[in-house]
Amino acid sequence: MGRTAMIYKAGSGIWRIGDGVRLSRPAAAGGGGGDWWDIAGQTCVAAYQPIGAASLEASYADLSGNGNDADATGHAPTWNSTDGWIFTAINTYLDTGIVPDAGYSMIFRFSDTATSEQRSIGIKDLILNTLFSLNSYQSTFAGGGDYGSGEDNFRRTTSKTGTAGVFALAGPSFYRNAVQVGTDMDIDWNATLLSIYIGVINIDGSPSSYNNTDINIQAVAIYSTTLTADDVAALTTRIQALS
Repeated sequence: MGRTAMIYKAGSGIWRIGDGVRLSRPAAAGGGGGDWWDIAGQTCVAAYQPIGAASLEASYADLSGNGNDADATGHAPTWNSTDGWIFTAINTYLDTGIVPDAGYSMIFRFSDTATSEQRSIGIKDLILNTLFSLNSYQSTFAGGGDYGSGEDNFRRTTSKTGTAGVFALAGPSFYRNAVQVGTDMDIDWNATLLSIYIGVINIDGSPSSYNNTDINIQAVAIYSTTLTADDVAALTTRIQALS
């Protein structure tokens, strides 16, 4: 049985680092004492908090306890405890191993994204015309989130995007800093086998951000259920308070 060291990092709870690098759940920031990703009635399948993490390796851990640690093999970002994950090239990204289904949700906090088209997290299945992604900056399209399937069924919401903030995709609804922007996207869904990438999107098994790959990501949570507007508001407040 391997030895386990205990490291305390202010604002992030107790980290247990042992064989394979595992850690305990950090205390929520601004969340009333629970884990920041926990929302009553919703199912979190993965939560990552690179901001305030003890190390790059520790930041890959799925804090939700579901074992969906991010895979960085051969394509790791750089990292610091203030900016979180720092993605600067097409070959720096993380694979969550999570395959989204109809009604999934995800939320992330980012900063310092490039000011041209940047697909930041998610998937795009060209064969099935299925999209599930958040886009920190889009210059070509009005957007911020993509969801759904079919030749005419995926819709980008009418959103201005920015270089920092908290974006969420709750099924077909897109939120920017807790405010829903645009109308719900069409909800047809063709099942995909692609897993969600972070830092870029997974296009048929290959990483792509379209035009740029410069982005810092501080926190990510993925849900197998559809978050409500109130859920997104609560998560946004908690994520913005992380340090």
